[in-house]
Amino acid sequence: SIAIFGQGRAILKLYDYAHPNKIQACFIVILLASILTIPVSAYVDPDLYILVFFVVLINCLHTGTSAAARATRDLRRFFKLRASLVFLRLILIFSSVFIGESIEWYLIAELIAPIFSLSIAGYGRKKLGTIKRFDIKNLREPVFIGFPMFLTAVNAVLILHYDKILLVKEIEMSLLGNYFFMSSLAASIAFVTAFHAIKYESSIYQSAFVNEAVNKTRLFIKKCVGGYILIFPALLLVIYSTKLIDTGPNIDFKVFLMLLVGNCFMGCSAGYTYLMTYFGKTHYVYYCSVAVAIISIGANNIMIPKFQIFGAGLTILMSGIIGFLINAMVARKLLSLEHVRNKVAGAKDK
Repeated sequence: SIAIFGQGRAILKLYDYAHPNKIQACFIVILLASILTIPVSAYVDPDLYILVFFVVLINCLHTGTSAAARATRDLRRFFKLRASLVFLRLILIFSSVFIGESIEWYLIAELIAPIFSLSIAGYGRKKLGTIKRFDIKNLREPVFIGFPMFLTAVNAVLILHYDKILLVKEIEMSLLGNYFFMSSLAASIAFVTAFHAIKYESSIYQSAFVNEAVNKTRLFIKKCVGGYILIFPALLLVIYSTKLIDTGPNIDFKVFLMLLVGNCFMGCSAGYTYLMTYFGKTHYVYYCSVAVAIISIGANNIMIPKFQIFGAGLTILMSGIIGFLINAMVARKLLSLEHVRNKVAGAKDK
């Protein structure tokens, strides 16, 4: 799932103008990334590693196909793919766990759901196509764009979940459950970012001019902020409803607010990563994520032993703000360099 993150962006970046084999190359990289799960899953459970491999492969191909639908602005097919997968997973996974009560049945459900989803969206064997006369040179761009984004996703996982690893040692499981609920609820605002990314991400990559890409990035961030403000009352209603349930989670509003604002800043910073990708500088996105991950891990190690969940919430807030500022500064630096290059190129033409 993490590996596909980079190839999804590579597909969006390359689809509009690239030779079809470059898009096929993205799917080759997806296959190679899926193969990497075999030794990991074999180590965890030797009896299930083949099944795990196919589950990862099919789900990654489904995500890549969704990215291709987004890149071509085929939003009807994109929504069919995403909505049907959620619906099918909900039914099949709950049914498999209820009936089978085993990890094997769960994995089979995870395998079947994306296959049915692709069929519902009209992707048969012919539609998915075959690779003919494939040139290995076409792997360069998908790897160059996608691999730094894969590493960025790894850092994002550390930023968002390292606090929970530390909290296991510091607090009771009931308190950890409360924190996990607050963290998941705050992270749910990511759907606002994803919703606006459907319209703006590929549009930014395909901009003909730098100023056009910059204006679309600013509009994306404004739309995200507006969406966060609109959804905030709904999240407050969820928190209030939990207080009416005796057995519900015990919500610390201050901690939740820090988690929510931190996630909002992380969502807004995605706009600047799109702009860096537009300039073909995804490695800068990775460098920024490394800086934020180091700060986040260091702050968690200092704050959590002293302040427990309050320290974890404060670290997420700090990481979100710092990450936003770092990405903004790097994107603006790249923008200024691009303007200088354009001026130099214009002077040479004269």
